[in-house]
Amino acid sequence: MAVKQIGITTGGNLKTYQALTTDAANTYPAATDCGAGSTMRIIDATLHEVTGFKEFDGTTWNTL
Repeated sequence: MAVKQIGITTGGNLKTYQALTTDAANTYPAATDCGAGSTMRIIDATLHEVTGFKEFDGTTWNTL
C-alpha cells in the first residue's frame, strides 16, 4: 500500500495520513504536500493494528 491521505483540516494545510510499516520513508508527503503539524498513522499489515505515529515538522517526519 502506498501512503494514503485520510483527512484534512479546514482552513489549513494540516493533513492526516496512514502508511504501512513497509512503506519507505521517501514516499512520505513533503512540505509541498502538507504543513507542519500534519500526522501519520503507521500500520502493521500483519497485525492489522496501529504501531506508531509520526508528526511532520515542516521538513521531517518525526516519531511520536
